[in-house]
Amino acid sequence: LDEARALMEQSRAAIAPLGDQGDFSAAYEMAAWHDQYAFMLRAAGEPGEAVGHCEAACAGYMVKNDLESMARPLHCMLWCLERTGDTDGCRAVIARIRQVYAAPRWKDQGLVRYAAVVEQRLEGGDL
Repeated sequence: LDEARALMEQSRAAIAPLGDQGDFSAAYEMAAWHDQYAFMLRAAGEPGEAVGHCEAACAGYMVKNDLESMARPLHCMLWCLERTGDTDGCRAVIARIRQVYAAPRWKDQGLVRYAAVVEQRLEGGDL
């Protein structure tokens, strides 16, 4: 994990000085960095630490209103909050998912289905 963290920080240092150029958005690229870091932390058993990176990824993806990319860190965030037992955090993320993905075209999206499952667990007291 320490080596992975060091590599992520090296990659961040490579992205940080890049500015916006044409269609290239430094904020969007940093969103992808945070997305990957969150997934790495989740896989390494650090769900609490991953949540902040998920939030940063979501904010960066919204620079281009990329709801498809934003689904990954929202899913990761909900999963991490569920694992840490943060019921209030889960409810807040579920509400956010329901708001952002309210259009009928998203009804079968995996994130929306997963949010419904977590919501059922919350209502049943299984979380």
